[in-house]
Order: sequence, then structure tokens, then C-alpha cells
Amino acid sequence: MPGGSLRERLRSAGTAQFIGPAAERVTFEELSEAYLSDYRVNARSLRDAERAVTWLHKTFAFNRAIDITADRINAYIEARLADKAARATINRELAALRRMLTLAMRAGKLPSRPHIAMLEENNARGGFFEAAEFEEVCKHLPEELADFATFAYLTGWRKGEIQKLQWAEVDMAGQVIRLRAANSKNKRGRVLMLRSELLALIQRRHESRRLECPYVFNRKGEPIGDFRKSWGNACEAAGVGVRLFHDLRRTAAQAD
Repeated sequence: MPGGSLRERLRSAGTAQFIGPAAERVTFEELSEAYLSDYRVNARSLRDAERAVTWLHKTFAFNRAIDITADRINAYIEARLADKAARATINRELAALRRMLTLAMRAGKLPSRPHIAMLEENNARGGFFEAAEFEEVCKHLPEELADFATFAYLTGWRKGEIQKLQWAEVDMAGQVIRLRAANSKNKRGRVLMLRSELLALIQRRHESRRLECPYVFNRKGEPIGDFRKSWGNACEAAGVGVRLFHDLRRTAAQAD
């Protein structure tokens, strides 16, 4: 019987193990649709997300979400390794699957999700972040650092330039940032138009700004200082290996 016997279901009612009729109806297609919708709203490009969904679909198409168990995920990993898929590629697919299941949990459609462990990577693309990889890293950063990193990811600005960015350089009405030459490494001013995700980011920062603090990105009113430890821990937790913050600058350059 789907979801276990009636006696087993009654025994688990009210616990984290209980799977109700609504959860039993959630399919992989529903998971992937919600994931791609979330990506359209919050991410830069659908290319990597759609590629991950395509590979996952080959195995989990028309499956119920509750049937995507740890054992089946491990079997998927083994099959992809047998196909000679790169570990970094498999990790992006696993990150996509984990995000799908997490979104379903947050929406109250699933009571839990299986643990999905990332593979150790020996072949990560040095100096470059895929969108899914960056998204995963941000989940493990404090909000102020996630915003800081997202700005770097979207613009390619240097860390020091972002640390020095002040509200006096931001024209919210005109939706533009005018970086002062003194704060630019090459000593040349720069104009940055605020559009789409970048505009939403700056608006969010503006809504939570501290009037006594001139810096766009700050920690409780203080300038962002050294965060190498937090960055390293986030990359490790995200399963992307050792990455430099400067890799975000290289990523932005390749995206352009």
C-alpha cells in the first residue's frame, strides 16, 4: 500500500515520519516546475538549472516525491559516475534536487526530505561559479555577506570596491550607482545601472539601512571586514570545494 499500511500510518500520525495523502500526490514534475519558477524569480540564468532538471528527469520522471529516497539518490550518483559525468556536474544536479525538495517542504507539501550529501570534487572548474553552485554557497552565508557576495556575482566589482560603496554613491530615484574614482582600484569612476535582480538587491539593502551608517554593505552598522573564514565554511558546506571570493569577479566577466 502506498505510504505504508494503515496501522503504520496511524502510528506515525503527528510525527515527522507521517506522510499524508497530499504529500503522496506530489510528483517530481511538480518539484521541478516549482524549482524552475523559483529560479526565474531569483536567479540570473535558467541554463544550468534546466540542464540539471533534464538529467534528473531521466531518472525520476513521473516518480512521487516520497519515492525519491536516499537509496535511489545514491543509485543516481553511481549511475552518473558510471556515465563519466564530472563530480562538479553531479553536485550541481544534487544541489538542484535538494533545492526542489526544500522548496516543497517550505511550501508544506512534504514533511521532510532525505539527506543529500555532495561528492568531493577533484575537478571543479577553477575560478568560475555555476549559478547553482553560487546559490548553494549563499544559503550558508549570513544575510549581509550573501548580499555582499551577490553584488560581486552580478557586477564583477572587486571586494574592496564593494566594501567602500556608500549610499552617497547610490541614486535610488535614478536607479544608478556612480562609483567615485577614489574608491575604484584603477582610480576611474564608474556608472552602474540598477536593473532586475541587482535593483531588487539594492532596494532590499536600502529598506534595512542604518541612517548612522554610510556603507551599503555592513555588519550591524560596521563596514564589512575580513570574512575569509565565513566564506570558506560556506563553500565547504555547499560542497563546491575551495573557492576564492575573487572567483565571483571571473564568473561575472565570463557571463558578460
